[in-house]
Amino acid sequence: MTHSTESVWLIIALMSCITFAMRFAFLTNYMQSGLSKPVKEFLSFTAPAVLTAMWAPIVFMPEVTEQHEHLSVNPYLVAGVFTIGLSLITQRTMVIVAAGMAAFVGLTFFQ
Repeated sequence: MTHSTESVWLIIALMSCITFAMRFAFLTNYMQSGLSKPVKEFLSFTAPAVLTAMWAPIVFMPEVTEQHEHLSVNPYLVAGVFTIGLSLITQRTMVIVAAGMAAFVGLTFFQ
C-alpha cells in the first residue's frame, strides 16, 4: 500500500500533535489526577524495553552482521558485551558510552 506525500506529511503532523499533547498534559500537571503506583511501576519498564527494541535487531539480525563478514568477530556483539560489562563496573554514563563507541570503532576499522 502506497501513500501520497501529502498523506504521509499529514500523518506525521497528526502524530506530532498527539505526542505533544500527551507530554504537555503530564509535564504541566494539566491533568489533576495522578498516576497510581502500579501504573508508575509499569511505566518504569518503558525505557529499558524501548532501548532493547532498538539494539537487539542491530546486534542479532543476520542482515546487519553480514556487512561485517570480512571480520573475524561480530563488532556489534563484542562491543555490546564490552559495554554491558563496563556498565556493571562503573556508573559513569559518558565513560560507558564513549568506551562502547571506541570498542565498536576499534573492532570495525582496525581489525
